[in-house]
Amino acid sequence: MAIIKKNIVVRLLLIALWGIAYGLLKIAVRLFQVQLSKSQIAKLISDEPDEISSPLEPDAKAFETLERITVKTGSKIDVMTIAEIVYFQAEGDYVRIFTDTSRFLKEDTLKYYQARLPETQFVRVHRSYLVNVTKILRIELYGKQNHLLVLSNGDKLKISASGYKRLREVLGL
Repeated sequence: MAIIKKNIVVRLLLIALWGIAYGLLKIAVRLFQVQLSKSQIAKLISDEPDEISSPLEPDAKAFETLERITVKTGSKIDVMTIAEIVYFQAEGDYVRIFTDTSRFLKEDTLKYYQARLPETQFVRVHRSYLVNVTKILRIELYGKQNHLLVLSNGDKLKISASGYKRLREVLGL
């Protein structure tokens, strides 16, 4: 009888420990998902009532502005300044980077580059395109209310209505 009671107690303890471990695992996963930056943690700890952006949606200002982008192509690494880039094109979780002479595929998203490039130089003109405004040759009207961008490398890109509005704001039109 005593052996049966010990066996039951051991099983109950194992179940309780498993429950605690599962709870701790859920907490660890949640903390990993949130990924608070050091500055956000400092703001949370400080007594000052500053605005704190949501840890799930980091503030774009928290990122450093990119000056160069490196792309590995085979056994070589190409380094380009952001001034050389004509535009970025989204391709799922990748982005294709176009310059006047080349194009590269990089394992980053368009949203990643949009957050890290100067807003006055790079404008999201479509859900698939982020364009360097210094590389725009002209804006053409096609159809009734549709627009095309003609870029320095010869490419023509469609602009969405909201993208055209943002582009006009940046260009001061």
